[in-house]
Amino acid sequence: VPGYLPFQIMADHAHASRFYYDAMLESGAAHLLDLCERQARVQCGADRSRGVRRVVASIDERLDQTLTLTGLAAEAGLHPTHLARSFRSLTGYTVGEYIRQRRVARAQQLFITNPSYTVSRVAMETGFFDHAHLTRNFGQLLGISPSEYRRSLARYLFDSPVIDCG
Repeated sequence: VPGYLPFQIMADHAHASRFYYDAMLESGAAHLLDLCERQARVQCGADRSRGVRRVVASIDERLDQTLTLTGLAAEAGLHPTHLARSFRSLTGYTVGEYIRQRRVARAQQLFITNPSYTVSRVAMETGFFDHAHLTRNFGQLLGISPSEYRRSLARYLFDSPVIDCG
C-alpha cells in the first residue's frame, strides 16, 4: 500500500517479538480500512451529486495543473461557495484537502513506477509548485519526507530479508 510500509518496518525491527509483528499488522489493517472508508466516502458523495462528480473527475484528470475552487466550480456549473459546502458535506474533505491527498497519492505512485525520477520532477508532474511544496504536503499527510519514502521503498522492494514470524 503506497504510504504505508508495515513489512519494511517489520524488516527494520527483525529482532522484535511476535507481539510486535501482530501489532504492526493490525495497525496496517486499520490504516487500509481507513483509506478504503475515505475513498468510499468520496465516491458516495460523487454519486449523490453530479457537480461533485464532475469536480472529482476534473481533479483526477488534471492533478498536474493549477486547480482553483473558482475554476472547478465554473466547470461544474456551481457557485464556489455552494461547491465548497457540498463537496465537504458529501466527501468529508474540503476541495483543497482532496486535491492535496490525490497529488500525494500520485507522487507515491510515481516514486514506485519511476524510481529514477527526482523529487523535483515528481513535484512538477503532480501539480506541486516545487520540491519544498511536495515535501511539506507529503510530510503532513504521511509523516515522512519523499526522500525517506523513496529510501524505505527501495529497501522494501530490493533489500528486504524474508522474515520468519513463526
